[in-house]
Parts: sequence; C-alpha cells; structure tokens
Amino acid sequence: MAEGMARIAIETLKAKLYPPIPKNSVFVPEEEYRNIFDALEVWDKETSDPDIQDKTKFIYNTLKETGNPREQMISLLSTLGITPQGDTKLNRVYRYLKLQKEAIKVNKYHETLTDEMKAIQGGK
Repeated sequence: MAEGMARIAIETLKAKLYPPIPKNSVFVPEEEYRNIFDALEVWDKETSDPDIQDKTKFIYNTLKETGNPREQMISLLSTLGITPQGDTKLNRVYRYLKLQKEAIKVNKYHETLTDEMKAIQGGK
C-alpha cells in the first residue's frame, strides 16, 4: 500500500515538474523547408496553411531522395517553364512530382507483368 502511494506521489510530482508539452497543430517547417518556400512563391500567411505545408513537405522530401532539393527545385522550375495564369508554382511542382511518382509505380508494375508474361511463354 505504501509502495502504491509512493508511486502516485512520484507521478504527481513528475506531472507538476514536467508538465506535458501540448503539441502545436500548426506545422512549423524546419529551415530546410523554408528554403524552398521562396522558390515556390509561398509568402507570409500562406506558409502557415496546413495544405501548403503538406505539399511543401512532399516536394522537399521527394527532391531530397535524389540530391540537394534547392538545386533540383531550380532545375525543375526551369523544366516546367512559366506558370500559367490561375495556377501556382507550388501546385504545378506538386502535381508534376505526384505524377512522376505514379509513373514510376506504373512502370514497375508494367515491368513485372512483362516479366511474368515472358516466364509463362518460356514455360510452354
């Protein structure tokens, strides 16, 4: 009984001395993410929009897989060219990278099916 009371006292003291830190619902991007905000033309209040933050994080992580995201961003933007009126650089880059990832998946699936077909043909 004394042991249980001591444990409760310790937990109470821990809770008072080390209160749980509430998690902030707003994603604060690391310095790395901020570096591509300007290239994507994301400014001021837009940087705190969760949808924009998710897209930026996806773009950054995708570009980071193959090298320096900042350098790749510049190359990608020059490849995509001028952003049409009514669209944003963020949305264009996001859609392009999403499609690129999807194309890689589809190509891998195609290769798998082709290999299976060859295996079946060779088994005749």
